[in-house]
Amino acid sequence: MAFFESLSEVLSSKGKEAAEAAKKVAEIANLKGQIAGVNTEIKKHYVKIGEAYFESYKDSEVDCEFEEEVQAIRDAKKAVAELEKRLRQLKGNIECTACGSQIDAESSFCPKCGAKVEVEFFDEEDEEIEEVNAEIIEETRVEEE
Repeated sequence: MAFFESLSEVLSSKGKEAAEAAKKVAEIANLKGQIAGVNTEIKKHYVKIGEAYFESYKDSEVDCEFEEEVQAIRDAKKAVAELEKRLRQLKGNIECTACGSQIDAESSFCPKCGAKVEVEFFDEEDEEIEEVNAEIIEETRVEEE
């Protein structure tokens, strides 16, 4: 009988140890989750600081500490604007020259501001492309001569 009492005591103590270990593991997981949440908040604030810094230097000609990164963002924003423009063209949308809203290319008036829609058949980008094409044609002529 002493064997069973001893076994019962050992099992009881080991069960308590296992319960304590499980409780400790759960608390560790909870704390790690809280830390991850706080770190996410910190990263959000870093992003806000970075955006504010970029906004303060985006139009500046003055060299700043992160000029390379600022220029990379400028270039990326230009690329996004161009992609969005192409997307609007594919969708058949144009930009209202008065208020900047996106409107259907078939509209006669902007539904937001009421301005008459003036369809542009030539823009600055077309002019730049024509200039590049003219330069290439001229270089080809020079090479052929």
